[in-house]
Amino acid sequence: MEHDKSVPLGLALRYGAGYIGIALVTQTMLLWLAYFYAPPPESGLSALLPVTWVGWATLIGRVVDAIADPLVGAWSDATRTRLGRRRPFLLLGALPLALTFAALWWAPAPLSDAGRFAYLAVMVSAFLFFFTVYTAPYLALLPELSTTLHGRVRLATWQAVAQIVGLAIAMIGSGLLIERVGFTAMGLILGAVALATYLVTALTVKEEVREHAPTPPLLASMALTVRNRPFLYYVGSHVLFWFGFNAVVTAAPYLVTVRMGGTEADTSKALAATFAVGLASFPLVGRLSTGRGLKFAMLASMGALAAALFLWGLVGVWPAVDPFWQGMAVFLVAGLGIGGLFALPNALVAEIVDYDEHLTGMRREAMFFGVQGLLVKMAMGLSTFAATQLLAWGGFSVERSAGVQWLGPLAGIFVVLGMLLFAGYPEQLVRSGKASSGGGAQAAGA
Repeated sequence: MEHDKSVPLGLALRYGAGYIGIALVTQTMLLWLAYFYAPPPESGLSALLPVTWVGWATLIGRVVDAIADPLVGAWSDATRTRLGRRRPFLLLGALPLALTFAALWWAPAPLSDAGRFAYLAVMVSAFLFFFTVYTAPYLALLPELSTTLHGRVRLATWQAVAQIVGLAIAMIGSGLLIERVGFTAMGLILGAVALATYLVTALTVKEEVREHAPTPPLLASMALTVRNRPFLYYVGSHVLFWFGFNAVVTAAPYLVTVRMGGTEADTSKALAATFAVGLASFPLVGRLSTGRGLKFAMLASMGALAAALFLWGLVGVWPAVDPFWQGMAVFLVAGLGIGGLFALPNALVAEIVDYDEHLTGMRREAMFFGVQGLLVKMAMGLSTFAATQLLAWGGFSVERSAGVQWLGPLAGIFVVLGMLLFAGYPEQLVRSGKASSGGGAQAAGA
């Protein structure tokens, strides 16, 4: 990838550091929350709630989170301080985000099921609210730190490297910590690690304070955002991808322990293999995105992930191959798609924000990320809910595991639908920047 002098390596690393903690806490929650409250019978752990109740509590939290996204986005876009529009949110959101994450892993056992359900719903909602307070402004910084495709891909790539590091800590560290010190101590330790990474970005990345045209109120800004045609193609496909991906992350511990015959620690190893392959794919992703375009690279990545999810349904079915290694093949193939799907979306949104500025004269980065967050998080809430219902209906034990088996292929269908939608993304229109205000407005509103 070409070096962009406007994005020195130090800046890319300091900015990316915040994503270590973002990935760490979200993936740990996705990976272990359902398992913590509703473990499979063979685990020897006490069940705290029925698995369907965990799905309902998570859905409530996702609704709160989704509503918060455009609110925080509009608030950040309209903020004017000597620190800029984004850094105040990073500084204020870091500590409560880490504390509410740690609280997820302390289940008040003396309470009734209803009491534990209420506790879980409140804690998930609080955690996801503060996650938005930090993350939406954090993402909105990227388009402001560089104005070139090379610079943004560089930032997004190092951001994705940081994400892989966070995921590795979550996938490897969480399983090992759970085995050695338990879920509660794991939450405290990983929450402290995440807080340190949030503060690296919040304290060391200086935001340039610029004059910006006033942004419209919340509802008007949201309406303007969803009239942007390229954004609709992108965000629609992104929602479908996350619906499928979130479901299989939720079910990954069940795949490893039920279908593959592994342990909780083996879940960490399998996911670590996925993200190691994803990390190794970043140079190829960079070459594809700068040579063939972001659209081509995204479609190729989604295709690789879809293939892995269809293979998921065959784990334990292939003849003459140990089920554990059948499952490992799925995790390795998935890694081929993970690199692009983590590195490219934020660079795509940055391009769309530039296109929107050409149409409207306003910089509304946080609102684009806010609307994306609203839609994606609603999809993730529905995805977790659907996954837990499928597990309950089809089974998630060694004796009855159809729910685990079919979840992967069903998730793969959503990824394929996302590919079909993203095939219509008008990359040349976005990149050209030559549309007139009137013609662009028509394109945005079409």
